[in-house]
This record gives sequence, C-alpha cells and structure tokens, in this order.
Amino acid sequence: MPRTKGAENKNKKEKPQKDKDAPKKGKSAFFFFLASNLDELKKKSPSLAHKEAVSELSKEWKKLSTTGKKSYIDLANKEKERFQKEKEVYQAKKQRENEGGNSVHEKRIAKKGVENEPKVVKKEKVQHHQQVFLNEIYVSLLKDLVE
Repeated sequence: MPRTKGAENKNKKEKPQKDKDAPKKGKSAFFFFLASNLDELKKKSPSLAHKEAVSELSKEWKKLSTTGKKSYIDLANKEKERFQKEKEVYQAKKQRENEGGNSVHEKRIAKKGVENEPKVVKKEKVQHHQQVFLNEIYVSLLKDLVE
C-alpha cells in the first residue's frame, strides 16, 4: 500500500525541535579541506558534478599525510574550542532562565561571553618586543666592552 504525504507513521518517533539560539557545532577538518579545495577543483574540471567533486576530494583527503592535514586539524580544533565556549555560555543562560537568576555579573558574562577569556596577543607584537629586548641587551654588552 503506497504512502500518502499527509499520513502519519505511528512507528516513527518525533524529533525534538532544535533551539534556534543554540550554538552551531564546528566544522570537521575534512570540511575545512573541502571548503578550501572545492572551488579550485570545480575550476579545473567544470563538467564534474558536485557529488563527484566531493568524492575526488575525499580520496585526496585519505591520501594526505598527517602533516598535510595538520593545518585543517588546527582549524577544526579552534572551531571546537569556539563551540565549547559558546555552549557553556548558552547552557548558563538557559539555566538562569530556568532558575530565574539574573545578577549583574551573570548578565555581563552572558553579554561578553566566557568570564575570564585570555587576552590574545598578536605574534608580530611579541616578536617586536623580543627584538627590542635583544637590542637593549646588545647595546648594554657593547657599552660594557667599550668601558
């Protein structure tokens, strides 16, 4: 007996509705690889269907060494960390809503994100400070040698 569109299947369980405010999970390393190489592959062979292109890239991914995969794995790990932070903030917000707690401190955490997020220092700035420090040492050594 053929199924009709409007008929409900009694054996199927209903899926719980997803919360639209919940943070999205991060991409895997393969998806970062796919995103960076798919356009290039499509330009090389435009007649290739999307499914075939993804299949080709999947084969390339399997052949790739761990050193070749490292940059994509690093991106995936950063994405995973971002998701964990957002998830913690989201769960804390949900818990507060359920309990009704809204202290000023909690509002700041919800607004800014994680409570004590470490300050990010740019690599160039660190290298500049290291170079200045080394120059100061070099100058002081030269002064000692002259005296």
